[in-house]
Amino acid sequence: MWAPFRSLLGAQAASALLGLVFWVTVARLVPAHGVGVATAAISTQTLLGLFCSLGLGTFLVAELPAQGAARQRTLLLRSLLVSAAVAVVAAGVVVAAVGASGIGGALGEALSDPARAAAFVAGSVAAVWVAVLDEAVLGLRRSGVQVTRNLVASLLRFPLAGLLLLAGSRDALALQVCWVLPLLVSVAVAWRVLRLPTAGEGPSLRADISRLHAPALHHYRLNLAIAACTQLVPVAAALTLETRENAAFAIAWLLATFAFLPPYLLAVSLFAHGAGEGPAALRVTMRQTIVVALGLSLVICAGAWTLGRPVLSIFGGGYADTSYVVLALLVPAGAWMVVKDHLVALWRSEKRFHLATRLASVALMLELAGAAGGGVLDGARGLAVGWLAAMVLEALLLAPVARRLVRPVGPPRDEHDERGRATGTLVVGVLLAVAGLVVGALLVTAILRAVDSDEGDEPVAASGATTLRLCRPTADRPGPLVDLGVTTSTGIASSPHLRPLLVDRLVTSAAGAGADVVSATLSWSSLQPPATGAVDFR
Repeated sequence: MWAPFRSLLGAQAASALLGLVFWVTVARLVPAHGVGVATAAISTQTLLGLFCSLGLGTFLVAELPAQGAARQRTLLLRSLLVSAAVAVVAAGVVVAAVGASGIGGALGEALSDPARAAAFVAGSVAAVWVAVLDEAVLGLRRSGVQVTRNLVASLLRFPLAGLLLLAGSRDALALQVCWVLPLLVSVAVAWRVLRLPTAGEGPSLRADISRLHAPALHHYRLNLAIAACTQLVPVAAALTLETRENAAFAIAWLLATFAFLPPYLLAVSLFAHGAGEGPAALRVTMRQTIVVALGLSLVICAGAWTLGRPVLSIFGGGYADTSYVVLALLVPAGAWMVVKDHLVALWRSEKRFHLATRLASVALMLELAGAAGGGVLDGARGLAVGWLAAMVLEALLLAPVARRLVRPVGPPRDEHDERGRATGTLVVGVLLAVAGLVVGALLVTAILRAVDSDEGDEPVAASGATTLRLCRPTADRPGPLVDLGVTTSTGIASSPHLRPLLVDRLVTSAAGAGADVVSATLSWSSLQPPATGAVDFR
């Protein structure tokens, strides 16, 4: 049970660290334009890998433990072939659609000639093979192969990039080759390391597709419902936030998803364990892993609150101030995600796909509604609060279900029953504690903001020996009028002005800070008159 978790965590950590070093190195040696074009192609390949896997990786985790070694080889090989065929078709459709529509930008340039298009198709196949194989090795009880594959792919990129740079290749195609070729080589190495025996007589490919496509699609639909949240919440942010706020949210969301990863990997390991041992054994193990994962999530949450600001300062551009509050609001949701991932693992093991998919879809709608509504009302911080509120609502609604699921199956002995009840009570208690922490954090933030805005009668030391004393306005000493300015220009040509709703919020904030007069400025050079009629300055 714990070996797959260590392998998954090690593989992800090695891949992330070496990938970061690779891209930092490349960014210093390759023009930014080439990096942008290559990353557009690689991101699209990764997305195609997710959609073209057809749930085969998760299906193999559940199916392979019950098969003999020869049959395991057949199922894995056929899954790789089917997913590769789907990826080739999907990548070909993307290439044709981009070429026919004349889409410009980075992706259009990444597919602008046959060589780049071929690299894109090969990269899509590599992405789907990696997605399927990395999960399949869990079903084979060979999780260490995933670590080997990740290390081979990550380490091979450096000498390959050095050779291409020495040869004078510094364009986007060279970067695509540096990314795609090591993935293909790592898949070949992993296949060699597995050494699965050659299959004898068995069902035909058509028979396997006919019999196994239904359970694979059950996993596929559930995978999409779960993955959609992490993919669509940033889209909701892009649609509701102003450009600078969206950048702040994107950085906070990136760090938050890294914080959510270790507990999620523990749930994946739990499912792999249950696939071989059965749902009853999974329930027993879940009473241990859910407590460990909740503790891990709370430690990560505390670490993000403590170290988030210094880490965000690495990104520069004031992210330590703008993204920290958003990050602090996002990370407590990891506690409920732990429980949700464990429920999904159990329902997968029990083959209750319809229930799991329906609940995941409802949760997705709640989270998107909360995120979008919060973003419209209060920008990036409101989006984080809205998403977190949706997660807390899910937790409160499903906490009784989670408590029942961690109880022992069948007629247990008294001490086991008490242990199950204690674990369930702990789960509910932790969820309620997280909800309390969230409410408390919001109250503390509001109080601190009110204290900061209250000038009081405290002396303020200026430069030199001069001391200024601030005082509250009174009827006898009303003081001068305070005029605060709000600029509505963004400095970005594509969207030169802030949205009216955001301007209203800024004006309200200025008034709340004590301004008697609030002035709004507008760049005349960026104001475009309409074709007919007068300019509407509202």
